[in-house]
Amino acid sequence: MAAELTAGMFAGVQITGNDPRMRFRNSQDPIYVAYQFVDSQPLSKLAQSFVKDQINGVIKFISKIGK
Repeated sequence: MAAELTAGMFAGVQITGNDPRMRFRNSQDPIYVAYQFVDSQPLSKLAQSFVKDQINGVIKFISKIGK
């Protein structure tokens, strides 16, 4: 199912399918690049970087409390 917006600055923008990120793609928002990067990473690498970030956050928090 495709619809085309034809009013104002949205003339020619096509909305197709159920892509939840279509508004970022259509507006050329830089966050779409971030979504593409995250989507291309393997899940194990994403999980590993998430755990590392959480550990670093806890270490920073504890060091601030200890001062």
